[in-house]
Amino acid sequence: MRRPPRRRPRRAAAPAAAVHSALHTAGLTAQGRPIGEAFAYTGPSPWLYMSVDADKVVADNATVRCQIIRADGSIATVGTFRLEDGYASWGGPYPARISPVTGVRLLSADGSVVSTSTFGPAGR
Repeated sequence: MRRPPRRRPRRAAAPAAAVHSALHTAGLTAQGRPIGEAFAYTGPSPWLYMSVDADKVVADNATVRCQIIRADGSIATVGTFRLEDGYASWGGPYPARISPVTGVRLLSADGSVVSTSTFGPAGR
């Protein structure tokens, strides 16, 4: 009696593709030099993550604010974190709305803009 051929399990590529298509990146720059990266996931539970190395751009051990910029021009503060020797990483959720997130900016404690960046197309 012949055995039926074995079937190979199928890979579930759709979820990975969905995550990849909803992930946007932006390079953070200040005073003409790179100081980090930001990542925004725009899927069902949106979040933002950023890594900052702003040594000699922002005062050591300073507190900075992270804001998202939406397509309609609205801006929302989504987090505050402390730089240690000019470096930190931070991540957290942001409120989803109809108007998509198009950029991110980092502000110093006195409210001056340290960096403003625009997110590139998803998947890059």
